[in-house]
Amino acid sequence: MKNNKKLIITLTIVGVLLVSLGTTYALLIGWSSRISKNSSLVVGDIYMHYNEGNKQISITDAMPSDTYSNDYFEFTIDGKNTSNKNINYLISLSYGDIPSNRTLRIKDNLLDFKLVEVVNNQENILVDTISFNSLVNAELYTTAIPSNTNNYLKTYRLYMKISYNTVIGNIDQDYTIDEWNNIFASIKVNVSGDFKEKYLNFSSEFLSIVKSKQTPSCKTYLEEDGITYVSGTKDCINFNYVWYSGKLWRITAINPDGTMKMITDDPITTISYNPNSDVNFYDISKKDDVSYTGSYMYQWLNEDFLDTLYNHENIIVEDSTWNITNSNASSTDDISTKLPETTLINNSTIGKNTPVELLNSYEYYLSYKNTSYESSYLNIGYRWWLLNPYDSINVWDVYYYGTSSHPYPSNAYGVRPSINLKSDIQLSGGSGTKDDPYTISGDKEQPTINT
Repeated sequence: MKNNKKLIITLTIVGVLLVSLGTTYALLIGWSSRISKNSSLVVGDIYMHYNEGNKQISITDAMPSDTYSNDYFEFTIDGKNTSNKNINYLISLSYGDIPSNRTLRIKDNLLDFKLVEVVNNQENILVDTISFNSLVNAELYTTAIPSNTNNYLKTYRLYMKISYNTVIGNIDQDYTIDEWNNIFASIKVNVSGDFKEKYLNFSSEFLSIVKSKQTPSCKTYLEEDGITYVSGTKDCINFNYVWYSGKLWRITAINPDGTMKMITDDPITTISYNPNSDVNFYDISKKDDVSYTGSYMYQWLNEDFLDTLYNHENIIVEDSTWNITNSNASSTDDISTKLPETTLINNSTIGKNTPVELLNSYEYYLSYKNTSYESSYLNIGYRWWLLNPYDSINVWDVYYYGTSSHPYPSNAYGVRPSINLKSDIQLSGGSGTKDDPYTISGDKEQPTINT
């Protein structure tokens, strides 16, 4: 009979347990959290903690009711989100542990829940009364840590009661009296993030990574004219690897517009910079042609090599500007001399787009300014060309030991192409190490057979 609801029968609700992922669960830690291969890294200084309250629900002589008791489970979420995207999180319910003195879990749909937010000691109802047919990851409430939030603090209280429509008795009952004496309810509160489709700017992401890696004993970057250059030793710079078009690259700089410069980790070929048919190494009057326009180097980079880059129209900047200023150097030490913004190469001066070039002498110097050329992460033990002339006869290159030199352009040395990634590219995986490089969304996911 429905009147049997009024029987005073003991029901112990084992309590709303702690968050299933730990007492204090760092949902996001800096830049490294992502949920799947198709998700981008989450940018900025982002974290969220769950702090369980001191109070648990423990109800004695519990009966079906149309009102909630004064018992509640209180928990707090605090966080920070300096990114430009809102970061969603979900409060959900699931089964708790089975107590030692009870064996029959109350039916899911017979439990009612209310969620409130506490603001200035006042309760604001977020979810008035809700029940679930299943408490397997039952979604209770979704909200977000807003973008550009330095201090986020929310205190919640969860109330629970037995539905007033629960029938205890011997006719059309949910439970008999004997069954009711063995009933228990055990609920966990789960707090988790939902970052699907939260693609954020990779250059901002990587910039945060670079700066977070720097310590007094391990320099990783320097800034000049708004550009952040990756600069340091091989041991310290081990997080800037990118796999693109079947080649391993290193990120060397993050530009103010969000584009990022990369260079191949190894030389791709060995060619002359710009040979001259009349060159005579012993007759200085017959000079090599150091002009980049129409050179072998330009042709190979922007015709032959460019064709090997998959989907480059959507991944790299095809009208990049490059500085080919003569350094006017008097010694190899003058590679540290900053190049004036006077001799630039782009589609307006070369006559066509210049998506692929080389690093120039000053950019190479900045890669080791924090350390020495011997220990620079770009020193790979090979000899390879740089972009700009040394003078009217010679062109800068990097010697086997990492120092700079200026040979005739007719010599054949290694070529490490350089490109600029577009500012809106997204990642498809990887952590940036050599064994697990970043991969780019839009690149060919599987190698082409027999090529």
